[in-house]
Amino acid sequence: MKELLPSVQSYKKNSDTLLDDLKNFTVPEGAVLFTADAKSMYTNIDTATGVTALRDFIISNANQIPPDFPTELFL
Repeated sequence: MKELLPSVQSYKKNSDTLLDDLKNFTVPEGAVLFTADAKSMYTNIDTATGVTALRDFIISNANQIPPDFPTELFL
């Protein structure tokens, strides 16, 4: 699955990458910038919802997924 992370629009490799991006970021008036820790999020995702989201992601990004990625295994 880690191979697919760069295909996720909001993916950041690490906190240094995020900090670099934020240097040139302007928060629009009335907006609030916040962070959240998602370490234990995965144990709280409904299985059916997670499978559907993964399937939709793979289908939507098929042209960016390496040909040797085990797509059928994940689906």
